[in-house]
Amino acid sequence: LWGFAKLQVEDAALFRTAHDHILENASQFSVRSLSMAAWAFATVRFKPCRGLMSTMADVFAAGLQEDGAANPVTVTNMSWALATARVQVKKEALLTIADAAVAALKNFKAHELSITLWAFARLNSGHDHFFSQAALLLCTSSHLREDIHSQGIANLLWAFARHMQACQPNG
Repeated sequence: LWGFAKLQVEDAALFRTAHDHILENASQFSVRSLSMAAWAFATVRFKPCRGLMSTMADVFAAGLQEDGAANPVTVTNMSWALATARVQVKKEALLTIADAAVAALKNFKAHELSITLWAFARLNSGHDHFFSQAALLLCTSSHLREDIHSQGIANLLWAFARHMQACQPNG
């Protein structure tokens, strides 16, 4: 799936078969595999994937709790996919994924962090701790500040502004 998505080739039969297989066997996939599959479905904008993506988010979150398998790439891929596909994710799953992001925060690269913050803002996660810890890291890490590019800065600004708006009920 990843290769087809990377090349922007939506083979409907392949993605439909993968959709059905993953939906039936989601609990057998690793968090890494789930994040890559979610990324592929979102990248090709496979329309009938929202139910699958919601299931994958639940299984992904459970997998993070079981073995602490969180790393920046898996968290970034899954959160970006969910936000891009505009999937309604159970609040518990979203908070678990955000908690995993906080735990792995010091290992994030600049582009991973900007994409993940963008995704959580778009998903209205309301995870203040993730945003505050990310802000602290961005303020204290010269490496992150040196590596951020203009699109990353735009993502960060939008994400923090959107998060702030969502936290103000009358705003």
